[in-house]
Amino acid sequence: MSRKRKYAEESTDTEDEDSVHSQTGDSMDNEDEDSDPPTKTRRTYLKLEDQWAPDGNVVLQLGEIRFKVHSSRLAKESAWFLCLFERSAMSDPATKMSGDWEEIDAIIRNKTYMDTLDVFVLEYEGADAEDFAALLTAMDSEM
Repeated sequence: MSRKRKYAEESTDTEDEDSVHSQTGDSMDNEDEDSDPPTKTRRTYLKLEDQWAPDGNVVLQLGEIRFKVHSSRLAKESAWFLCLFERSAMSDPATKMSGDWEEIDAIIRNKTYMDTLDVFVLEYEGADAEDFAALLTAMDSEM
């Protein structure tokens, strides 16, 4: 039986990397040039309403769908998520940990932010947002 899921649109502003200009301390050479401020792009994502915890402390993104969840909930059930969250919080990410840390380090390097929350983009062949939503729902049913 397939459950109908509710999604809500969420927009975030991100700076375009091409528009970020570094300025040199040599202002005399650049006096006549207009320096445009970095432009921002508005990207729209979908958030899954039944997996968007108002007090969640981390955002996970699969495709264009975002989930706001409690990191402790995932870390308790998954050694992989435990490793992801611990390595992300480390002051020295070069420290090796058990687990698939190369994959995890790549995810951490691509981490972005929404307000003050970490946003981890999870891209895996064969896994999609619907599967992840079903997993979270099953975890909720377990409680």
